Amino acid sequence: IKNRAEKLLTNAWNNIAVDQSTVGILEGTNDLVGLQLQEGKLDEALKILNEPSKGAIALSKAIPDTPPAIQLDTYRLNLQAMVQSAGQGRTELTSDQVDQSISVMKSLCDQTGDTTMLSRSLQNLAAELQSQLEGNKNPEQQAKLAACFKILVDQLTGVSTDPAVIESAGAAMIVLASNLERVPALASKAPEMMAVAEKAFTKLASLSPAELEKIKRKPEEISLKLALAKRGAKKYEEANKLFMEALQKNQNNITIQMEAARNLQQWSEGKDVAKLKSAMLGTELLPNNKKLVWGWGQIAQTASRYPNFQKEFFESRLNIAKCRTQIADASSGAEKQKLYDAAIADIAQTFSRFPELGGAESRNDFDRLLREVQQKAGKPATGLAGLASTEAAPK
Repeated sequence: IKNRAEKLLTNAWNNIAVDQSTVGILEGTNDLVGLQLQEGKLDEALKILNEPSKGAIALSKAIPDTPPAIQLDTYRLNLQAMVQSAGQGRTELTSDQVDQSISVMKSLCDQTGDTTMLSRSLQNLAAELQSQLEGNKNPEQQAKLAACFKILVDQLTGVSTDPAVIESAGAAMIVLASNLERVPALASKAPEMMAVAEKAFTKLASLSPAELEKIKRKPEEISLKLALAKRGAKKYEEANKLFMEALQKNQNNITIQMEAARNLQQWSEGKDVAKLKSAMLGTELLPNNKKLVWGWGQIAQTASRYPNFQKEFFESRLNIAKCRTQIADASSGAEKQKLYDAAIADIAQTFSRFPELGGAESRNDFDRLLREVQQKAGKPATGLAGLASTEAAPK
């Protein structure tokens, strides 16, 4: 049916008399472009969008009294084609191009008085772009697509009044930024992505509990996402304040404890020894002589008592060794060597008790860190294999 419809619409478009064009013809042209984009026929779609005399864009400008909703559909399809073209590496999609298209679309929405049309259009485009990002392994193209995704989500967050749409946009940006952080060539792009997520969750945080209940969310959930976004945007002090507020309400939430410790560790930038010690040993002494922020040490102790917190246990033990290594990096002389040895001992003790170290991925992380510390300590970088052979040797 689609092929037949496309053939009929293509024949009709080929026979268009420009001086007799009507709104109905523009609608048919939009339908044809939409079908071609669905079928992956990008060249054909671009031709019908951009043909100077009877392309969809030219018709939308030339036909008198064209309803804004139909013009909006034309520009939505044009932006979608631009996105697909960039995703295939054919053309470069610049921020200015996206901004210009969205500006035109917003103006058309304002004429109709219905801003939800723009929100829906941007949401669909963002989903299309996210799909392309997930399927693209080229770092250079990923960076370009990510920049366009950021603009789309930023615009979507600005125009939407639907809490569910705003949360979805913010969450998508956190996931994207987190993925970029794992790719060395793209990691520098992550903070600007997180800044867009921060904007989304700041908007949600201003809503009343009753409004958040409509999307089955509690204020503390939004506050935690906002703290994560702020940390990702390198606004560590603001994130720390939010984590503290959350822990004052529920100190035993191990997820928040871990994120608070992680924030201190990242805030140190590997150089601030005081913050590294706080991340490892906890901070903010309470009247009962316990610490509001436990730090990785207490998190590991607590997690070790619960079988369902194994992942948290091993992550905490790994971060203890990381913090100690970074403190050593910032130290000198005998203290430096002592701390490197202590970091090696941290990993050795964990390995001795739990040789599997929580699974293949976690084991690789421990092995990688151990080799790095051994090298810094001037020892053979034998990693976990060296520890295993030492334990297996006759005593």
